[in-house]
Amino acid sequence: MEISAHHTNLLVLLKDEEKLTELMSADVIIDASASTNVATGLEHHCPKKHPPVLSMNLGHNADLAMMTLATDNAPGLSLDLDRRSKIAFANSTKGQAFLEEFWPLGDDRRKLFQPEPGCSSPRSVAPSPTCLDSLRG
Repeated sequence: MEISAHHTNLLVLLKDEEKLTELMSADVIIDASASTNVATGLEHHCPKKHPPVLSMNLGHNADLAMMTLATDNAPGLSLDLDRRSKIAFANSTKGQAFLEEFWPLGDDRRKLFQPEPGCSSPRSVAPSPTCLDSLRG
């Protein structure tokens, strides 16, 4: 398996047609940035036909995780799948723990988490590595 890791400003890369085409030739895209800006950029710039996009969020104590896999037949990418997950958890009798962890209502949990310098943008959950890895098989 050939692995190609790209450590660059993805928001700039997505606007470069040649680099975007190269990114879309990957077998899978792993968005480990934990950045809402990156997720938004991917949603906005990814063409309809794209490789699977894998994304994961960890809970604030790293005891719960939520992973999404957006294939090219999914209606959207990670932001859309997160929103759909929230709706599904809200309609599930077993979804309360995930709602409280990933979409907290209490003021004590709504304060943005500021990771160490060089990590992803501020957010409400623990940071994961700042990178976008694309794997080629």
